[in-house]
Amino acid sequence: MAALRGPRPVGGRGLAAAMSGPSQPSAASAASPTAAAASSSEAKLEEELRRQCADLERQLRQDPLMFENEALEVQLVQMQDDFSSLQDDYRSMDRYISERLEELTAQLEEQARTAGIAEGHANCLNDLLHFHEDQGQ
Repeated sequence: MAALRGPRPVGGRGLAAAMSGPSQPSAASAASPTAAAASSSEAKLEEELRRQCADLERQLRQDPLMFENEALEVQLVQMQDDFSSLQDDYRSMDRYISERLEELTAQLEEQARTAGIAEGHANCLNDLLHFHEDQGQ
């Protein structure tokens, strides 16, 4: 329940005094030169790391292999798109050829049946011709 009431005054000086900072030097303020030195060394280290990153990025931008890698990446993406498109075209052509093959096979079977019927009819007429020729002798 105490947490709902807000921050407690430090050292009995009230909220405004606690927020304005300590009125007497404490152990934290005595250590502040050490903290400032650490903060300063961290800032120097961070600046040095930023400088090194900038140098590395500049070297990377000047590296001829980077340009070649970028060109190859673009080429790879284009080739992947082309390959995908060719796969789609192949599947479409495969479906078309399968359907066309079924149609032509059906037509060929129909022609074969018609030719078989016509051949049977021709054989019958040939036999009939021989029969009539024999009858006429």
